[in-house]
Amino acid sequence: MKHLLSKDFFINLNKLGSSKFYFIGILGSGMSALAGFLRLKGARAEGSDRNYSTFQKNETALYLESIGCVIHNQNESHITPVADYAVVSTAIEPDNPDVKKSIEYNIPIIHRADLLAYLVNNNAGVAIAGTSGKSTTAGITGFLLKKCGLPVNIITGAAIKNIEENKEPLNCIAGDSGIFVVETDESDGSIVKFKPAVSALTNISKDHKTIEELLPLFQEFINNTKEKVFINKDDKLSMRLNFKNINAVFIGSNDKCDYAISDLKESKDGTEFKLNGKSFEINIPGIYNVYNSAFAIAVAEHFGIQYDKIREALKKFEGVADRFDFVRKQNPLIAFDYAHNPAKINSLLQFVIKFYGKTLFIYQPHGFQPTFFLKNELSAVFENYFIGGNKIILKPIFYAGGSADKKISSEEIVKELKSKEINAEFAPDDSFIIDYISHNKNLFDAIIIAGARDKNLKSLCEKINSLF
Repeated sequence: MKHLLSKDFFINLNKLGSSKFYFIGILGSGMSALAGFLRLKGARAEGSDRNYSTFQKNETALYLESIGCVIHNQNESHITPVADYAVVSTAIEPDNPDVKKSIEYNIPIIHRADLLAYLVNNNAGVAIAGTSGKSTTAGITGFLLKKCGLPVNIITGAAIKNIEENKEPLNCIAGDSGIFVVETDESDGSIVKFKPAVSALTNISKDHKTIEELLPLFQEFINNTKEKVFINKDDKLSMRLNFKNINAVFIGSNDKCDYAISDLKESKDGTEFKLNGKSFEINIPGIYNVYNSAFAIAVAEHFGIQYDKIREALKKFEGVADRFDFVRKQNPLIAFDYAHNPAKINSLLQFVIKFYGKTLFIYQPHGFQPTFFLKNELSAVFENYFIGGNKIILKPIFYAGGSADKKISSEEIVKELKSKEINAEFAPDDSFIIDYISHNKNLFDAIIIAGARDKNLKSLCEKINSLF
């Protein structure tokens, strides 16, 4: 696909209302946010998606259509010559019918990341990066700036809860300023396209790429930042970067940090903490969210927002979609989480087991190559937690179609875990899980369902909840 992409393009940001965009794969998390944002700015946003059905529309499709986007399925081409730009993501194949028609009609094909970077680089961009926590950090940052009165633009991969009063979570907000809050993606290398005014790097861990591949990408990203870079000083891999000639601002638990985190009082509902001696409170769980919040606070202060406003707004933040979303709050707790890499799963399990007790963790690996790549790291996390009363059930690896090399399976992983006396089971289908829980209702204090990409995981949560 790379040879088809248009690198040189010009979009008049002051006349977006006259532009026509066609998104191929419009319901993806990043694509839907861009399409929604451009539509809110007055542009024509149309697109297609293989997951779109006029008979059973998901929340993303319903929202996009409610603001005027037109969506088609992908069983044939729907793009017409009137489109100014065709937008694709890395997941789109060159033989997609809309891609073929775009070439036939000589419509410029733009990668999603190039379009997003264009918006960021030509405005006061705030780009959030890192292998874990970037969606939540971008969400808190955008939330604070908006709730504190800045007419900010926000484009994120995860929808932000209560960003608008009495509305469903939103992954795009169109404001009247030049401030753009976005999250970047290191998995496809597109992070290097961004040249923001301000950036934040939450952490670095092996995910999609090796550490040796990730470090140069993040180095180039911080080198590209024009004004200020916020860095997690407690993250050892982040501290391997070269900060010479970079205006780096450090956040961490050391009292010598520019933003020093201290006096943590963690509960299962949230955490009280101090940042440079000033008291804050978040109502989302986990110490990792203290760090995410610290980044957002630092960015808010960069834009001149005062402490009292930040503190009050932060207390109202309810999180982003699919991050520790409660399905049931009574015992046993039932929650869904997007956690899918070893670092995220480790942070999640650490919190849940600490505050809720005996845990059943139902996990769906999110692709054959990522699972194969992270097998050792995932196994190390599982071996650390699933001994004694805690248990993991692995669902089959999520398969989105295409020519994936099925060189690993959940069944193989479970077999290896069992050989090490880890409390693990393989679930060939959801009925296995339902049957197991129905016969062991009183065995666990928490049931967590985790994974990425498969929309059916949420329906599994509801089926489990109906057992109680």
